[in-house]
Amino acid sequence: DNNYDLNYAAKDANDIAAKFGTDASKVFKITDTNATKEKILAVKSSLMKSKVDDRVILFVAGHGLLDDNLDYFIGTHDVDFENPSARGLPYEDLESLLDGIPARKKLMFIDACHSGEVDKDDAVVAEGNPTGLKDLSGLTATIASRGFKTIVSKSNSLGLENSFQLMQELFADLRKGTGAVVISSASGAEFAL
Repeated sequence: DNNYDLNYAAKDANDIAAKFGTDASKVFKITDTNATKEKILAVKSSLMKSKVDDRVILFVAGHGLLDDNLDYFIGTHDVDFENPSARGLPYEDLESLLDGIPARKKLMFIDACHSGEVDKDDAVVAEGNPTGLKDLSGLTATIASRGFKTIVSKSNSLGLENSFQLMQELFADLRKGTGAVVISSASGAEFAL
């Protein structure tokens, strides 16, 4: 859908590949029409050939979408924006690219809306950005979301009285995941611009 074209996703991917790629590097750039679920997941077989001391950097720039269950998907080239679970790439599948590969040094950058974790117990979904609603960071969004879902907090309260919740917001749970460091451009309730 050309209405959702991004101006800088492919450019940013090329810039990251140029910055971190060397003559000794193996770079997989999957952009534009090639960015399908199948082609992205096919990279796993090459990553399985990595060595223990290799470094793997995975950079994703695109649309981050939430379905009605607040499950996260990367918008592939052929994604259905109304039903991201049909052709979108689930976060778990993206993360599985790094899971179980020999390389121990793994870094994943995600430049997409909603790329952080969503607290499903404290979130409600609103279409667009109705007046007066705030995202989970407490800020009122002023930029149209092109019809994407907006995640808003039920409580919008985060302070010392709920310090465990604050700790969960600030620190990743290292007991789960692939051992990769993940840096995302937005919380689960925010847009990335």
